Amino acid sequence: MSKFTTSQKLFWLTCVRFDRRVTDYAYRVASVIAEHLNEHSGRAFLSLDTVAFETGSKWPRKAVRATKLLQATGGSIGSAAGQRTSTSRITRT
Repeated sequence: MSKFTTSQKLFWLTCVRFDRRVTDYAYRVASVIAEHLNEHSGRAFLSLDTVAFETGSKWPRKAVRATKLLQATGGSIGSAAGQRTSTSRITRT
């Protein structure tokens, strides 16, 4: 298993931030995922309700759309979006 350091998380967030296809809300979702990321496994176990709450949204469906957008804009996040519980993983490219 690879270890993800804080600098790698910040680098990933910087890459997400400057991708013009990523919306502001999708960036907030990415930052919540990065905040909950396990440094040893590279996985974040969050429910969509938790993601919606921590991003200030009342609607978990909005978090699903943002997660799908993040996945579509480079594949650096894999997620089980659309389910009540999503598992996200940052992959090294």
